Amino acid sequence: PGDVLQIYLKRVEEVKILEGWGGQVLENGNIPVGRSVVKLEFYGSSWKAQLPASIELISKLQALLHNLKRRMKGETKTNYKQFLKRSIENVMCYYDLISDTSAFLRMFESHLWKQLKSERLEQVMSNFVKAQDPYSRRKTLRGIQREKDRDDRKTSRILERQLSTEKKFLDSTYQILLAGPGQSGKSTIFKQLVYLHGKGFSKETRAKYRPSVYINIVGAMKSLIFHCQMAVEKEEEAVLGEEENILRSIANGTAASENKKGDTEVIKEYLKKRHLMKKLDEDYYQLMGKANQIENAIKKSSDLRKRIDHLGEEIQKMETEVINGYTETFYRMFTIPQSLAEEVSDIEAQGLREVDNILMTETLHRALMKLWENEAIQKIFKLRATFKYSQLDDCCTYFLEELDRVLPPLRLEEQLYSDLYVPTLQDVLNCRKRTQGVVEGRFSIQTKTGEQIFRVVDVAGQRGARRKWIPFFSSCDAVLFVMSLAGYNQYLLEDADVIRLHEALNLFKEMVNQPALRKTPFIIFMNKSDLFKTELKSTSITKCFEDYRLPEAIQKGSSKHASHAAKFIKQKLHKQIDSNRGVETYFHITCATDTKQVNKIFSSITDIIISRGLASAGLM
Repeated sequence: PGDVLQIYLKRVEEVKILEGWGGQVLENGNIPVGRSVVKLEFYGSSWKAQLPASIELISKLQALLHNLKRRMKGETKTNYKQFLKRSIENVMCYYDLISDTSAFLRMFESHLWKQLKSERLEQVMSNFVKAQDPYSRRKTLRGIQREKDRDDRKTSRILERQLSTEKKFLDSTYQILLAGPGQSGKSTIFKQLVYLHGKGFSKETRAKYRPSVYINIVGAMKSLIFHCQMAVEKEEEAVLGEEENILRSIANGTAASENKKGDTEVIKEYLKKRHLMKKLDEDYYQLMGKANQIENAIKKSSDLRKRIDHLGEEIQKMETEVINGYTETFYRMFTIPQSLAEEVSDIEAQGLREVDNILMTETLHRALMKLWENEAIQKIFKLRATFKYSQLDDCCTYFLEELDRVLPPLRLEEQLYSDLYVPTLQDVLNCRKRTQGVVEGRFSIQTKTGEQIFRVVDVAGQRGARRKWIPFFSSCDAVLFVMSLAGYNQYLLEDADVIRLHEALNLFKEMVNQPALRKTPFIIFMNKSDLFKTELKSTSITKCFEDYRLPEAIQKGSSKHASHAAKFIKQKLHKQIDSNRGVETYFHITCATDTKQVNKIFSSITDIIISRGLASAGLM
């Protein structure tokens, strides 16, 4: 019995080692720890074989004697029968021990050792192996089973109470799903709720955002350096791309240029002729395709061909004399001086993952300041809206324009460089930190009906992460769909050929018409209204919607222009909603970094959600 007890204890000890290990176990049951190996003598099922060999031997002998008994049933030799009877009795006296031991092993296989304290475990084992008769052994087994059943009932009651409490809490909690495409401002809305109705952002909490702010700044500078290099090398990713886009941008004054002001008229005339040439070419090929149907088609096509050739000669002459130098002149502006090669190298050496935890040093600080003051970087920065690859986030623009405050130049004059920067609330709200998976928050908000708990779920908006939204469709009381108005002039991070606002419209159509969400109210935040108004001054939304027309009475880039364009986008959103959807949708034009505006709008939508909840419950 003592040997059996020792084997049980070793088995329990090794199982605990395996539970805490979590790594890979070798085929022979060993665990590699550093350069050494821990030997597991009772790994897997092999531990049963370590029990006293007599148990297995007795089991085999018992089976053998049963077979002999059946075979010798017809024998008449009395002496042989008596010998066989005595042999069977000698073996069968251990039968109860074998059965009880097997039951005991099965109990331990069901992880009983996890439910008992080590002292109680040793006591149970000792009582079992020292028992002298089947009654004592089975009494031990029954005691263990009763103890296990009692613990199970206790655990079950605790779980039932927890589930009941959780159900009551969930029944009194309204769940809001924050959805929308990536980089639309969902996380900023969530941070506003943390500030307004959660724990807020203490100085210690804001200090934790310092590495993320530096990642935003360094990432922005890396992007600007990349686009300068692509422009100088005239790569496919170069800013503005085709020559015609460059010329049009210079003519409209949206791109900086070293050319004389008088050349603007020449560029406009050249572009006008290029456009006319394209139209004439189309007319010519249409005419040739219908030559058999049109009278005098050959003569007309010949006259048209002469006109095209003459226009082509004029265009070629303009290209030779003036136009060909424009692209070279344009791209030459983005050359970063060789004197800043060391600073460029310092920036490019930085990692941009959250785990990289950028530390601001004097060298990095100086490199950022010098590059930001460089003329080529400033010129490429003004063309950031045209970036299709390695795009500049809105937050990056904010931090670059606030660089003197985040990284004061006076700090470089100190004898001992020290980083004392603590992000402000606006810095925290503007800080871009990509949402990974699902982030939940519970906020206590004062409403017309009293204090109410809202559970807000923020989910990542990139294409690959949207499947994680599905489990929340059936349980949410409202969907807060966030989209960026400024996305009309930006391209999707996952697909550089897709405009962000087009992606937002497609995603909204897919979500609002989901069968699981047909009875769920949608609140649409048409976000980044401040950036939208700024972008309209230089780029029309016809880039995104060719059917948009600005009334002549409205001045381009004015507040009325922004309101008119936002109303047009709202109409586009309305058209995505199926006519048989009975629940109303609510639209708000927002700026997620404006705390007062978010607080005011969120208060109104919480009242809407509660009113709908009470109405569906028949209490209104």
